[in-house]
Amino acid sequence: MALADNALTLVATVETELGLTAGAQDALLERYINQASDLCESYAGKSFYRDTAIVEKVVGDEGPYLFLAKPPINSITSISYSSSNLGTSEYEIHEPAKNGIVYAVSGSWYRSGIHFGDISHTRASGYARKVYTVNYDGGYYTPKQEDDGDGTRNLPYDIEYACLMITSYLYRSKGKDPSIASESLLGSSVSYNTSVSSSVLSILPAAAGILNQYKTVIMR
Repeated sequence: MALADNALTLVATVETELGLTAGAQDALLERYINQASDLCESYAGKSFYRDTAIVEKVVGDEGPYLFLAKPPINSITSISYSSSNLGTSEYEIHEPAKNGIVYAVSGSWYRSGIHFGDISHTRASGYARKVYTVNYDGGYYTPKQEDDGDGTRNLPYDIEYACLMITSYLYRSKGKDPSIASESLLGSSVSYNTSVSSSVLSILPAAAGILNQYKTVIMR
């Protein structure tokens, strides 16, 4: 087992948090870090680690904003529409440190979609064609990427802390049945979680609260 590309913390950090002997349980902790990092991404609806060569096809929205899936946007290499590159003067990054939003200087992006053939000629929702291709550098350098020599870590510490809380919870809960919500010894009664997949973040509201700040609504 090794840390995945999207790992949001390091084994040494978890060992310090839990007071564990260095190197004694690397494989287990790597698995928990990978699982916790996936949970963070799934809950926030996006990945956090930095990728310098993202190619993303997106929908225009007949408005000034184009929404990308991997903020923050560090730089844009190109934006093309129907295989033709737009000039760099035609767009700008909007609030780069917070959102994956590109602003159209002209005031509007083109939206291609399917329209109903009746007199209303209204657009069929959810069928817009992704006519723009954006090549860009997005996301944060994580502690793992800094450790690998890719760049200087700039991942917000609260995101790493959310991952660390989840990782610590997974470690401390090892060997327990995650479907059991509560049990009593003498009465022999057991109650079960109806949704095991969401139980970790429901048990750790502090981690969920941190990740709520980084959720981004992406128009697709």
